[in-house]
Amino acid sequence: MKLLERTLFSHATAHDDDDNSSQLMGSAITLLTFVFLVVSMRVYCRAYLLRNMGADDWTMIAAAVSMSGLSWCSGEILRRRRKLWGRERELADLIIGDLVGCS
Repeated sequence: MKLLERTLFSHATAHDDDDNSSQLMGSAITLLTFVFLVVSMRVYCRAYLLRNMGADDWTMIAAAVSMSGLSWCSGEILRRRRKLWGRERELADLIIGDLVGCS
């Protein structure tokens, strides 16, 4: 069986089973949940129990916030790409239907 190699500018047809965005978003949401759980537990321990927040704690908070922004942007890209792939398939079906109808 020949492997289908896809690049950014390839014109290979997209199939429904080629889309792995749901698995990617599921793992991103799981990891973000874990990150915010760990960061919130650390902030609770350092700020309320020890009363000593250091630069490393603030860096972890900034990293968690920026990671959530990056994940949100990635999700938007995947959502828009999924819409684009759907439109390309619909357009290809219309063009092929017109060509078949004309002949």
